[in-house]
Amino acid sequence: MKIIVLGSGSKGNCTMYQTPTTTFFIDCGFSHRDIRLRLEQRQMEFDRLDAIIITHEHIDHVSGLPSIYKFHQPMLYISTKTYQSLATYIKQAIPTSCLKLFEAEFEIGDVFIEPFEVSHDASHPLGYRMTHQSKCVVHSADTGYVPRRLFEQLQGADVYVFESNYDPELLLDTDRPFTLKQRIIGNSGHLSNEQSALVLRELIRDNTHTVIFIHLSQEANTVHHAKQTHQQFIVNEKLCCVYSTQDEPTEVILL
Repeated sequence: MKIIVLGSGSKGNCTMYQTPTTTFFIDCGFSHRDIRLRLEQRQMEFDRLDAIIITHEHIDHVSGLPSIYKFHQPMLYISTKTYQSLATYIKQAIPTSCLKLFEAEFEIGDVFIEPFEVSHDASHPLGYRMTHQSKCVVHSADTGYVPRRLFEQLQGADVYVFESNYDPELLLDTDRPFTLKQRIIGNSGHLSNEQSALVLRELIRDNTHTVIFIHLSQEANTVHHAKQTHQQFIVNEKLCCVYSTQDEPTEVILL
C-alpha cells in the first residue's frame, strides 16, 4: 500500500491510500484541481478514485467533496451522524448511489477498515485502523485525547498517521481568542506535540516503521518544535518520522 498525505491543517486535509487494485482518500478538504496538482508533484496521476472515507464533518475535511463529484463517482463512506451534520450544499453534491452509511467495520477492495471513536467537537468523529495483506496503518486525525481503552486496538500498527497539532507555548502566544485556545487544549480539541508523543510511545511496537504527523498548526506549531518534543519522548532510531504540511504533499510512504 502507498500512503501520501496531500496536505494537512486547518485549511484542508486529504490523505490518499493506494493498493494495486484500490485507491481511496481519508477526508477531502481540497478541490479536484488542487488534489491533481499535488499528486503531480509526486509524479502520480489522478485517474482513479474508488472511495472517500470521512473522519468528521468539519469543513477542512469535507470542502472538496462537491468538486470531486464533478469528475469522479467514488463511494462515500461516512457515519450516519456525520452525514446528517454535513452542510446542505455538500449533501446535495453527493449522488445517493455513492453513499455508504456505516456503523461498524467495512471493506474497500482489498483493505479491511475498522473505525474507532475519537474525542473532538464534532457529531461523531472517527479514526480508522486499516489492514492490507497483514500490514496495518492507523489514521487518527483531530482528537483531544486518546483513552487507554483504545490502546490495545491501536497498538502495533506498521504505520501511524497521527495528529500533532500544537505547541502549548506557541498556542498561548497567538492572537486567537482565549475561548478558541481553550477549545483546542480541551479534551474535545486537538493533541499537542507532547500528548501525541506520549500516546504513540504506548502504541509503537517493533514492527512500527513510520509515523506521519498530521494537522500541524501553522500558527501554533512548527516542524522544529514538533520534532524537538517528539524526540524527547520517542526514542527509536529505526522509526521514520514524517511531518506533513498544509501546502505540500509528503513523499509516498510504503506500508
